[in-house]
Amino acid sequence: MFRIPTTSSSPTLLLGDKVVVDLKAYNNKSIICGDIIAFRVWIKSEEVIRAFRVIGLPNDIVTLNDGVLTINNRECDIQIVNSLFFDDIPIKEYKETLPNGIRHNIYRFDNVKNFSLPEESNFSTTVLPNHYYVLGDFRDNAMDSRYIGQIKREDIIGQLAFCYWGKDFSRINVDLRTER
Repeated sequence: MFRIPTTSSSPTLLLGDKVVVDLKAYNNKSIICGDIIAFRVWIKSEEVIRAFRVIGLPNDIVTLNDGVLTINNRECDIQIVNSLFFDDIPIKEYKETLPNGIRHNIYRFDNVKNFSLPEESNFSTTVLPNHYYVLGDFRDNAMDSRYIGQIKREDIIGQLAFCYWGKDFSRINVDLRTER
């Protein structure tokens, strides 16, 4: 059981959510694009546990250009869902559909030109063998693989299964697993 410490995976995971990680999830099944994984990462020589959505499997070509994600030359469909404010910052909520059909919501800053985003916001990379590429669902506000690098298979500890508690009752028993 873990507590979500940041907003980098909003709107899927919210600050303070308490989640259960299935440590045996990948004993008998493969990781797929769309899964939310828990993994170890070392920041300043300290091991921490993070959770992000897998968007690139070993040997995949992953590109993000002006907010549009492309996996193996297949552009992900994104449709605007809502305009809202997050900590007084205007954002847009989108429904993103990965090439394998997995759908989830993401956040992006409403007017990216008003923010000083690093060049990592646009990229193209090939995922290394035995590695995975992860992105936060709050795309412009996540320290994900663009910053911490690709995730080695041996550093993945499991799949987020469900949120069992959060800020309000709507966060009780929220299933976080991708449907196969």
